[in-house]
Amino acid sequence: MLAAVDPTALGVDWLAGPLAFLVTDIDDLFVLVAFFADAAIRPRNVVLGQFAGIAFLLAVSGLAWFVRLVVPVPAVGLMGLLPLALGIKEAVELSRARRRTAEVHDAAGPGTPPAARRIGILGVAMVTVANGGDNIAVYAPMFASSAPARAAGLAGVFLAMTGLWLCLAWFTVHNPLFGRLLLKWGRRLLPPVLILLGAWILWENGTLAWLTGLVAGFFGGT
Repeated sequence: MLAAVDPTALGVDWLAGPLAFLVTDIDDLFVLVAFFADAAIRPRNVVLGQFAGIAFLLAVSGLAWFVRLVVPVPAVGLMGLLPLALGIKEAVELSRARRRTAEVHDAAGPGTPPAARRIGILGVAMVTVANGGDNIAVYAPMFASSAPARAAGLAGVFLAMTGLWLCLAWFTVHNPLFGRLLLKWGRRLLPPVLILLGAWILWENGTLAWLTGLVAGFFGGT
């Protein structure tokens, strides 16, 4: 027998859902701006990757309440290594591309710079998932205490807010006031944004101190 759903509770979700999304995804907005500002990344990949990442976080949130009883929070913070590694990789590729462009320019005069390797849907989704520790921490108890219909409503609100976030990021990059500057410098903006994001995830979850304690305990016990 299906559990009854309180219509009042469903109405409250229209406020609780957006608030939960706002407090957990403010940083995602800046990352999306950096993605859209990078001309080497297709906007379609950003949209599909962001929705895929959020959908994965919503699915995991249904199980995260139980997983967090077994997996320590600092271990969850290890996901910060994903955007950190991706940011370093982008910085290295950017440096190599600029060096190749300079060599081509010196050898044959001005020409079309070599095409940069694009971040695909999976890369965007991985960054979204890696930055989703706070999403899971907020969404999991909301889902755990909700009936199926209410949980589905909350998931719908989070997906709708994801679409709004993508629109805001896209219009920020393409507005006539400062969008041109973002497009010009977007390729250089993305690596530091990803590196700072990864470092923040590691620090926020206490992962660095946790790893330091593990290493100290290992060498201290030998």
